[in-house]
Amino acid sequence: MFIIDKIMHNFLKTVFILVIQLFCLSVSAAEIYDLRCDNLSNPLGLNDVNPMLGWKVKSTVKADFQTHYRIITATSIEKLNNNIGDLWDTGKIKSSEQVAVNYRGIALKSGNIVYWKVKIWTDKAKEVEWSKPAYFTIGLNDKSDWKGKYICFNPVGVRKIDSPLFWKKFNVVHNNNKYMLHVNSLGYHEVYLNGQKIGDAVLQPAVSQTNKRSLICTYDLTDMIKSGRNDIVIWLSEGWFRTDGTDKLCQYPTVRAQLQEINNLGEVTNILYTDDTWYARDSGYSSTGSWRPFEFGGEIVDANIALEDFTTSKLEHSVWGKANRANVVDHLATPQMVQPTRIMKTISPVSIKRYGEDSWMIDFGTCLTGFVEIGFPTLSNNQKITIEYYDYLESEDKFPEKRRGYFSDIYIALGKNSEHL
Repeated sequence: MFIIDKIMHNFLKTVFILVIQLFCLSVSAAEIYDLRCDNLSNPLGLNDVNPMLGWKVKSTVKADFQTHYRIITATSIEKLNNNIGDLWDTGKIKSSEQVAVNYRGIALKSGNIVYWKVKIWTDKAKEVEWSKPAYFTIGLNDKSDWKGKYICFNPVGVRKIDSPLFWKKFNVVHNNNKYMLHVNSLGYHEVYLNGQKIGDAVLQPAVSQTNKRSLICTYDLTDMIKSGRNDIVIWLSEGWFRTDGTDKLCQYPTVRAQLQEINNLGEVTNILYTDDTWYARDSGYSSTGSWRPFEFGGEIVDANIALEDFTTSKLEHSVWGKANRANVVDHLATPQMVQPTRIMKTISPVSIKRYGEDSWMIDFGTCLTGFVEIGFPTLSNNQKITIEYYDYLESEDKFPEKRRGYFSDIYIALGKNSEHL
């Protein structure tokens, strides 16, 4: 009897373990996440019409792994949601590949928007739900794709303008189409639409050897553009472009841009582009220093020239000149294929104390690369405020004299309440 009871006990124990294991398999799941295209997340303006797709998988089942995948790519999110791969449907492919899966669908061309998702099967969790949708767009990869012309601002009899503004007003009928703006600048740029900065990137484009290659940045304006009148402003500065010497592509900060409308059929229409009909003016920013090691310099900001904002009212009531067609050396212009620089953290001072009769020492407690944001008390018109930057002190309260003036900004006041830099 004892032996029989023990056998029954072990049998029931085994059955119980099997039931638990089967139950765990039935409720466990794998998940697809972090879809990438050319190792970028939802990239805009690719330089590759056969990009590499990839994804990651996590599973609650121990030692689970992918055995098959299926990729669908479509011209619209509606088709993708309905599992219609009008650009490419791989079908169920036996493979454990999760990276560098090349797109091999219908040939893509400049301006195309591609939506895609992936489903997988695993060894233990079996069929896995579709991933969340991802997308990518194709940039302007050929010279023939460009209708926009390079423009600069070089008014006769005026000093060289380091940091010009360009403005254009235009009208659209917004009917749920997509709007992509391609910007190719020699020097840094920022873009504003209807008074709002586009995107959260700073110091665009990324660094390149600009006497040989310039980079193209693409922006999605779909959620910011409106039916009727729109105002677009492109703000330029020289940036690293100034360091290329006598052989640089142009002697002035220069930009070309092109706004494209893409309908639900994937058809692309150029609706706005740079030419000499754009308005231009000095932004009020100018640079100092050489941007060479230990002599980088800084900026002079003249609030008497700078616009408070880029809303329609301010744009309309400011004095503007005309943009000039720029003479740019023929070179290679390619889409920017890296994630942009972004502001990642706001750092406040750890101490502020008086330093001499009319100066203050502001200590942020760390070395950093960033932008200073500072508000001023009421200042008189044309009063100058100098801000100098140091990454070390010679002693507890002494700045290194050999670094004086190498890294500094100057603010020239307008003379009104609540001025800030």
